[in-house]
Amino acid sequence: MADTKVSSDDAVVERIAVIAADADGLVAKCDQGKRLVYAWARIVNIMGVMVDHHYAGRIMLLTFEIRDERTILLNELEPAWRSVVASLQRHLRGALPFSLWGSQLVQRPGFTEVYQASL
Repeated sequence: MADTKVSSDDAVVERIAVIAADADGLVAKCDQGKRLVYAWARIVNIMGVMVDHHYAGRIMLLTFEIRDERTILLNELEPAWRSVVASLQRHLRGALPFSLWGSQLVQRPGFTEVYQASL
């Protein structure tokens, strides 16, 4: 699932897809092929939720709130899922381990907070 940015006149739509995670942050690519990096320090909140997918059934979805910019979505069917999930605790102090938030998502409905930045 990619983040989509729609301008105020709805004429310009920019799709942004997370393609990896590295020491610098979330690595994404926009429609024009431009590589974007959202620094770990700019991520202020990550929430997880189970959503219905048209052919895969229930899947996990993470929302990444980027300070002063946008919210980016990543679901477990996307190729970057494993590298991103594996990077969360390493780069975001206080992020919950997947073993905890993943089981919470499966066991109960609603959102699970994976990470909240200290402000």
